[in-house]
Amino acid sequence: MAALAKKTGAHSSAIDGLCIWGNHSSTQYPDLHRATVAGASAMNLIDMAWYEGEFIPSVQQRGAAIIEARGASSAASAANAAVEHLRDWALGSPAVLSMGVRSDGGYDVAEGLIYSYPVRCRGGDWQILDGIAVNDFSRARMQATFDGKRWQGDIYDPEGGGTYTSRLWVDAGGDLRVRGYLGIPLLGRTAVFKPVSLCADHIAEKLEKAGLSDCGTPTAPTALESARQ
Repeated sequence: MAALAKKTGAHSSAIDGLCIWGNHSSTQYPDLHRATVAGASAMNLIDMAWYEGEFIPSVQQRGAAIIEARGASSAASAANAAVEHLRDWALGSPAVLSMGVRSDGGYDVAEGLIYSYPVRCRGGDWQILDGIAVNDFSRARMQATFDGKRWQGDIYDPEGGGTYTSRLWVDAGGDLRVRGYLGIPLLGRTAVFKPVSLCADHIAEKLEKAGLSDCGTPTAPTALESARQ
């Protein structure tokens, strides 16, 4: 909001209706098409070159800019956002908010994906706003978070402290693949997660060799086995 306020010469409190679509990554999309500044359409107060070339990238890269400037993650900012979200969720808010919630399939977003939508919070619950007109410019950016069946976002390495671009997809064999990389997908590593059910015969063989075959054939759990590739 601060960038839009500065661009239009208004106070941030005069801005309403701005929403974020997507997830907290370099593919999130700040949508100004329904936003107003002191009651006037935000899109009538700015030019598309600034919106597309400066505003959208600055919002998408805000987290990375904080990390670069501070040499540390933007944990305090994220914590403050979490507190404000819980407050609005529990106590309600008259404003339209942007919250990462479980997709119900609306706006052509894959059902079940955690995705930032414009929502209203009332009575301790949230509800996605329906019926918002979405033009082609916005739709292309809203769907950038996921490409077909490939979900895109950021992944955090708790050991090294780095944040990487990531893609997740299920391959033809049913394995879940998670690739984290820097810059381009070529410069990264893929983790492959296999259903443990595929290992049931191997587990049974190990039990038999250990003299525990009387325990019966193990029932395949529903957890995932991780293998590095």
